Amino acid sequence: MNSLLQQKDYLIGSKKDIEALKSKDHARVLVVSDVHGKSSILLNIVKQFGKSCDALVLCGDCIYDLAELLEQGSENKDFCQLIPPIIGFVQGNGDPSTFPVSFDIGAQNPNANGMLRGTVLVPPCQKLEVNGKNIFIAHGHHQGVDWGIDRLAYSMKEQNCQIGVFGHTHVPYNLMTENSDSSKCYFVNPGSCARPRGGSPNSCAIITIEKDFCDVAFIKILTPLSNNPTFELFTPTL
Repeated sequence: MNSLLQQKDYLIGSKKDIEALKSKDHARVLVVSDVHGKSSILLNIVKQFGKSCDALVLCGDCIYDLAELLEQGSENKDFCQLIPPIIGFVQGNGDPSTFPVSFDIGAQNPNANGMLRGTVLVPPCQKLEVNGKNIFIAHGHHQGVDWGIDRLAYSMKEQNCQIGVFGHTHVPYNLMTENSDSSKCYFVNPGSCARPRGGSPNSCAIITIEKDFCDVAFIKILTPLSNNPTFELFTPTL
């Protein structure tokens, strides 16, 4: 369950849960991107997988859908129980830098001082620590992911991040590289749950993180606009 409070680092969740995730031995991170106003798809993904995950990461072009998720959570305690304890999110090329909700989500966020009650601040990028590993969250348009991941990799190195998650291309992507010191870097795009491209399906992903292990499961969403979509594992072909 999420506290529905935005902290100074822009994550949504309690300080206790954010701190606990940094050293949790086995963690699951639900990654969604490019919802583009199809909020029912995001809500159904959370209903299906949210309770079994420790964090929800939204990789941009889904801020209006995040607003709907937060409102549903504030109004419906049963649904709030399904929202992972921590939400990390970033601004996509189609997203605003702030948005309003009907409750005081920024009560513990000093960055929201002087702003209207209920203002959510949307960072251009975000860092989330999970079990000693840092996840760099970006939409990808600023890193030029349409042409490759070199700039994303540079941003990750600057932020001391071992895992990079991004969106923007609407195509699922999974790559692991090994550095000269044998450390590994992971690059993950969950694809778009609402507007897939390049022949890929509507999709999202779950990253499982342990001390010496990182695994990515890609999930295909069948009949995504129905009230009861079905979900299947799949392997991206690109």
